[in-house]
Amino acid sequence: MKKETIYIKNMCCQRCVEAVHQELSLLGLKVETVKLGEATFAEFVSVSRGTISDSLKKRGFELIVSEDDRIVEAVKTAIIELIHQPKNNIDFKIHLSEYLEEKIKKSYRYIHKLFLEQSQLTIEKYAILQRIEKVKELIEENRFNFSEIAHMVGYKTQQHLSAQFKKTTGMSMLKYKNSKDENRKGLDKI
Repeated sequence: MKKETIYIKNMCCQRCVEAVHQELSLLGLKVETVKLGEATFAEFVSVSRGTISDSLKKRGFELIVSEDDRIVEAVKTAIIELIHQPKNNIDFKIHLSEYLEEKIKKSYRYIHKLFLEQSQLTIEKYAILQRIEKVKELIEENRFNFSEIAHMVGYKTQQHLSAQFKKTTGMSMLKYKNSKDENRKGLDKI
């Protein structure tokens, strides 16, 4: 049986994976795998791409049609996986450019230019914004001190993280920790 793979925007966590799997299954598709940004299933005959698109839109997802959009979404997914997925050995020493070239199988120069054109953000800025959201999450957990958080998200020093956090959010990490307002953004909204 032939397999079909579709690419999907706005997937950023395990709940998204589960929601997409559920929607595709409800359409009667024989789902093989769903992971961030894509789903594979037995080739569909009776279900149109438009029906799949409409079903996913109800959950806030969008089918990716163009190759350029697929590459940009793959970059976002790779960065989200690197920063947010629970892993014990995240190696932030690897250069982001090398990591993305390995994941996307395209030159960094090409994907950087494409990402900037499509999102009006550099890849580096996008990665910083994702790291800051992870820092906010870790601060709110209240289980780690700032030095531990800096190390967990790949900063060499707490001072570097503190400076970048303040530059990005407009407040210090301590002020964020003490505030009652949670100012986190959804990962798909960055």
